[in-house]
Amino acid sequence: MIKKFKEFLQEVEVAHRVGIKHLKDLRPIDFIGLLNYFKKELKGILSTNDKVSIEEKIDGSRLIFGFDERGDFFIKSSYSPPIKQPGDYTKYVISRGYSENEISKAFENVFKLLKNYKPLQNLLEKYHKPNIPLVILCELLYNPLGKEINPGKIRFVNIDYDKTKLGKTATLILINVDGIEKEKLDEFKKEFETLSNTEIKFFSDTKIKTTIDLSYEIENFFKEITKNKSYEEALRILQSRKKADKEEKELLKALIEKYKEKIANKIIKAIKQGKLGDEFEGIVLKLYDGRTIKVINPIFTKRKEGK
Repeated sequence: MIKKFKEFLQEVEVAHRVGIKHLKDLRPIDFIGLLNYFKKELKGILSTNDKVSIEEKIDGSRLIFGFDERGDFFIKSSYSPPIKQPGDYTKYVISRGYSENEISKAFENVFKLLKNYKPLQNLLEKYHKPNIPLVILCELLYNPLGKEINPGKIRFVNIDYDKTKLGKTATLILINVDGIEKEKLDEFKKEFETLSNTEIKFFSDTKIKTTIDLSYEIENFFKEITKNKSYEEALRILQSRKKADKEEKELLKALIEKYKEKIANKIIKAIKQGKLGDEFEGIVLKLYDGRTIKVINPIFTKRKEGK
């Protein structure tokens, strides 16, 4: 059965509004399961392959665009309806009780920029199938909304990116595509990157080429957690609500918190720079079993907290 345009959008939004879990926020049992996966499936080595993907988290704005089932071009923000005509976003903002502002003007400009960029429109037309929406999810860095903090750097929210690696006006980083057959996705991504010019840069992924050796930390973690007890006993204590297990349970939880910090710090330190500059918001680990975990750069956290 052919999905309707609204159904496509709902699926995209639900899938990507569900927050990715922070490594530091994992439940003790889930953290142990994650390290078990690293140990058994990856031998303690994180490197993008068929079992894990290491990707950069971009500090921009979420943007969805493409063609609806009739082939009409649209864009939408995380919370706005699809915008198909100039001025529609301004009307939407006003209808919500707000006045035209810097954000609404920027969104209108992005619509015109993408709508009038013929190579992008040609690519969408090439892959759009009759009666099937083509929905593209991107992270958007729109320069007029950034601040030039240092020479050659633009800060969009909390991270500084190199101007030389950005488009003069906008940069789009592909996150997900719906409405294209799986066997044609790689071809689409390659063509997506060829759209880049001086004004707009297009990136088809945020994968980071690196190798992170966590084998030492993982080995020590399992040695410590099973000290004077079996692995099964440690798991039992962590899930126990018995008063007799309370003290040992707190000790195990403290140990797990210590290793969460160790593992997170080692992952971040192993990433020398992001795709768009020395700074990066964080990294996302996508595991082949469907789990997705993020680790945030302390630089991002401190700026977010105003430090």
